[in-house]
Amino acid sequence: METENVFKDNINTARDRFNQTSALILQKLYKCEWDEETGATDGHEQYGYGGEDFLLFDMKNERWIAPVRQGLITKMKWDDNVKLKAKIHYLTHTCIGWLKKYVFYQRSMLERTVPPQVTLFQKNLSCPVTCHATGFYPKAIKIFWGRDGVEIHDDVVHEETLPNGDGTYQKRTHLTVSPEDLQKYNYTCTVQHIRGDDVVLSANRDSIRRNIRRHYNITITIFMVFVLVTLVIGVVVIKRKGWKGKDPTAGKEKQCPTSLPEKNVLLLNDAKPAEMEKPKMSHPADTLQCPNQDDW
Repeated sequence: METENVFKDNINTARDRFNQTSALILQKLYKCEWDEETGATDGHEQYGYGGEDFLLFDMKNERWIAPVRQGLITKMKWDDNVKLKAKIHYLTHTCIGWLKKYVFYQRSMLERTVPPQVTLFQKNLSCPVTCHATGFYPKAIKIFWGRDGVEIHDDVVHEETLPNGDGTYQKRTHLTVSPEDLQKYNYTCTVQHIRGDDVVLSANRDSIRRNIRRHYNITITIFMVFVLVTLVIGVVVIKRKGWKGKDPTAGKEKQCPTSLPEKNVLLLNDAKPAEMEKPKMSHPADTLQCPNQDDW
């Protein structure tokens, strides 16, 4: 609460110095860096007001820098030797201590590698063939299409790598190709990841159609089960309540929305993404201690 009040006071101070009737946005950014191999540390802190730099901390030369004249008063106030030493100690010791703690807790997550699960699918023969890799970690991955052993780039569209809900990633690459060329040439999708050997899938016309048929079979099966369950429930309700004629006031009731989601996605992939181990904190109360906020 004290820090919040100081920020409010600083906003009012900045508004007065800039001769404004209404306050703009006050931003604060600070970070600390630690090189695990050399042990070197570094830190940075800066303030912005109204989208412009207001104050910058030069830790190397132990001083504050005011890019605008409205920040000169604060610079001279914060260049006090005691305040500077306290700021440097926080960035090089307190913040670094918390950084090391978080790295220790999440090392198993940061250093783990999970191989991708790769599948090919095509909505219909007039749509692009999609090579879909999912469930991999770390994020870096390469997916490319080839024809008769030669990498191709024309008619290939790469989507950005997206996060999954379990901390892994997924990526799709699409190839636009005619059914005739798909049958004539040997198209392959190659996925390269740090974990394991390359995954190479052949995109011949017959194999993709099997995926499509599987999609239809799953859809039909689910639909038949739904119809059967609905019929059973209907029979039970009729037997319990007895048959009643149509309610003449039924047409006056408000109709429920019948719109369907704009897009349904089915991933043709039997493998489940690897579950990510959650980091363990030594104490529930462990939270990063932010530096004290000084008034301007």
